[in-house]
Amino acid sequence: MDPKKAFEAVDGLCQSWALGSYVHHVRHVKDRAEQGHEFLVIFSMPQPTKPVPELVATATFTVKPRGEGEAPRVSYIIEKQKNRFPGERPIRKQWLDAAIRRKAIVLECSAMFADKGRLPQPLAFVPGKYKAAQAIADAAFDGADENQERLMEAANDLADAQAAALQQMFESDAELEQLLVSIFKDGDADGNRYLDPKEFRTLLETSQLGLDESSVRQILMLADANGDGKIEYAEFAPLGADIIQTMRLRQLNAAEEAVRNEEAELMAREVIHGLGEEEIVEMLLSAFRSFDKDNSGRLERGEIVECLKSLQLGATKLTPREIKMIMSFIDEDESGTIEYNEFAPLMFNYLVEALKLGFLQSESDDLVEYLSMHLASYDAEEDGRLTTKMLKAAMIEADLVKLTPIQLQTVLADAPVDSEGKVMISNFVGPAARMIIKLSDPALERKRHMVTKMAKITPLQAITPEEQKRLTNMARNVFQAYDADGSGKLDRAEFQKCLFESKLGLNEHQIQKLMFAADENDDGAIDYNEFADLFFNCMLEMTREQSIERMLRDESIASIKASFMFLLDELMIPLHLAFDIASGGQDSCDKDVLLGFLWPKCVEEWGVMPEAIDVLAARIMEHPEAAVGWHALCEMIEKLAFEEPPSETGAPAAA
Repeated sequence: MDPKKAFEAVDGLCQSWALGSYVHHVRHVKDRAEQGHEFLVIFSMPQPTKPVPELVATATFTVKPRGEGEAPRVSYIIEKQKNRFPGERPIRKQWLDAAIRRKAIVLECSAMFADKGRLPQPLAFVPGKYKAAQAIADAAFDGADENQERLMEAANDLADAQAAALQQMFESDAELEQLLVSIFKDGDADGNRYLDPKEFRTLLETSQLGLDESSVRQILMLADANGDGKIEYAEFAPLGADIIQTMRLRQLNAAEEAVRNEEAELMAREVIHGLGEEEIVEMLLSAFRSFDKDNSGRLERGEIVECLKSLQLGATKLTPREIKMIMSFIDEDESGTIEYNEFAPLMFNYLVEALKLGFLQSESDDLVEYLSMHLASYDAEEDGRLTTKMLKAAMIEADLVKLTPIQLQTVLADAPVDSEGKVMISNFVGPAARMIIKLSDPALERKRHMVTKMAKITPLQAITPEEQKRLTNMARNVFQAYDADGSGKLDRAEFQKCLFESKLGLNEHQIQKLMFAADENDDGAIDYNEFADLFFNCMLEMTREQSIERMLRDESIASIKASFMFLLDELMIPLHLAFDIASGGQDSCDKDVLLGFLWPKCVEEWGVMPEAIDVLAARIMEHPEAAVGWHALCEMIEKLAFEEPPSETGAPAAA
């Protein structure tokens, strides 16, 4: 095959692709005769200040002949990756950017291996040079296998954590309350229906949230709202919901971080593999020689320590204790010196870790940047680290981070602490930001708020002994009041009268079902024991549910009325201006046009409660005319702000 035609095919393809500011240079590498030709294409982005870029991306093209009169078959691979693409698929600019970015990370991480500024000198013989190639290969293969195994395990753990998070997402308020009651009863070791400080402390310890002693004391004070030394269910519920949610999200975040960590290591190993064996060996050999000051071909103890002190992962350097530990195991033959075959695997693993950290810290978002800047302002020593105490103070004072005490302590508990008791800011902010975003989910806050409201009316399983006694007396009094003939049993008529006058909203069919369910001995009458079981297990629970519904309805009505008062007191002028614009300066505005501007203005711009605007929209649609005047709109808002809501017909009485 004519090499000129093959060259033109490759060059024409590269010219036809939209690669932004990249320029390319095609170099003929191999002539495979009838099997075609191989070309190396170098892509670079020259700058006026640097016409010859230091970093470039490459692609290897293979051109094979086809039948006579047909265009040759062109394919390529980017850098030294495994995937080969047909020439019909254009190289994308993002691929070249990624290749150069990976090389930049390698260059930064391997800066310590550079020999810049040194005069050329004869290279000493390095014992173990050829043996080290096998050691590096062993380190690479063993590390890759272990990385794959860890990645598989992390992916399985993540699947379990995601399933638990999905369950939390679809968990109803009643299911969450049932779980809280169960935890409360388990924590109540002496069965007195409240948690004393010791029982509550034990409960917090089993949560595995990493709470320190000061946090436990703080949460204990928050829980015991009335200061009587007893934590009743209503006090426990909001904190219990917070603990459950935080535990689940901590497990999910830990699983995600484990997968991210292993994927970053996998990417690091792929980049190193892409450099090629010769380039890696030469890089490590150059590093070895740079520390071998006497050109002995071995590193003495002092040279080893100097080498280890220069190692840096991000902004972190090895501590004296870590250096001592490494020294204890890298000298395999216990000679007091290390040869290149002992040095190379250590440096190879260091390079993997450095690249992995580079990938982990390369991703950023607004919260990560905010935390990095905010925490840096507390770094008095300017070494990129904070003590755990200072980190906690900084996180408490972070304006954009709104966490409960339990959530904050959980985020801090996962901070990686070094041997000096300090936390590297760059290692902390990424996982912390992702955990904070999960914890700030409005749906979780709504559930905690709802459970707190429901806890105001204590579930029957969590009532105190005194309340249990009061309800037992109530059951006996009710039974005796409806046992008109004093027989000690309620017949069908007496039982029906009791249920009807309880105002539980039961129909005839439901009363019949309760009668059959309560009459355990099938004698057609209900004795006191049967009635007591029904009273506690059904009637009181139904009354509680209806009381909660009324309470939530009343709170919703109060919130809606408050929204209309807010409209009257604060927003009538901007509302009038918006009305004039929508109506085109006319006295009245078409209903559809009016409804079209109410939601975006009132809800999205002014923060009015959406439910209030829904109520107002319903009133507008009831207006008898096609258009609504300004004064009519004002009257609607005033009525909604001051009128009492209609009472519910047949609403059940409170228990």
